[in-house]
Amino acid sequence: MVKLGIFGSTGRMGQEIIATAASYPHQISEVLAYKREDDLNDFCGNSNIILDFSSPEGTASLISAITSSTAKLLVGTTGLSPEIVEQLKALSASRPVMLTPNTSLGVNLIMALTRQVAAFLDNSYDIEIVDIHHRFKKDAPSGTALKLAEIAKTARGARNLPAEIICSNAERGLRQEGEIGISSLRLGSIPSHHQVLFSNLVETITISHETNSRRAQADGAIKAGLWLNAQNSGFYNFEDMLGL
Repeated sequence: MVKLGIFGSTGRMGQEIIATAASYPHQISEVLAYKREDDLNDFCGNSNIILDFSSPEGTASLISAITSSTAKLLVGTTGLSPEIVEQLKALSASRPVMLTPNTSLGVNLIMALTRQVAAFLDNSYDIEIVDIHHRFKKDAPSGTALKLAEIAKTARGARNLPAEIICSNAERGLRQEGEIGISSLRLGSIPSHHQVLFSNLVETITISHETNSRRAQADGAIKAGLWLNAQNSGFYNFEDMLGL
């Protein structure tokens, strides 16, 4: 039985995780929901696992406080700077740390599929990632869209094919060879929708995932946190848990 700490507990994901945790009565003994008025050091000291779905600023403060505890850490916050990512990697020398832009099982499966397809197709196929979220999402492109683009770029680079990530929110002009585009839309109440399109002049391959409820990510976050609790110190991603 573990004590599960939720950092970012007042946000949409934090609230969904708190509600979903009730489905794990035999694994979770207590849910600790951090609030601004709480003592952060006490929160870290009382938690076995912390799930962070806050903000880049919140993650930075959490890293500083967690070092004096033994809590394991899963970070689902997106928009992190390279400096914060390096701090998380350094923290993983003393405990298991997972950094993932998305804790949905389905999204992580389309990441694996994107790697396979991008590694197989030649450069006659253009690659475009479409990222659709609700109007309240602060970052664009999403962390998931950026991760999908990086996966495609790495897969192409392994075959010495040209690859460059271009965000469509800026003017792009004529599409260039090797361009991996990201188109982001923010509207309505759509929880999460991602598409990866591979298209040449004669056919289009589409890999698609749509989240109907944040429960998908909340459930994945809890499963990943429980898995992380049994691991040795190290820097992990969600695919490590799935064995992909």
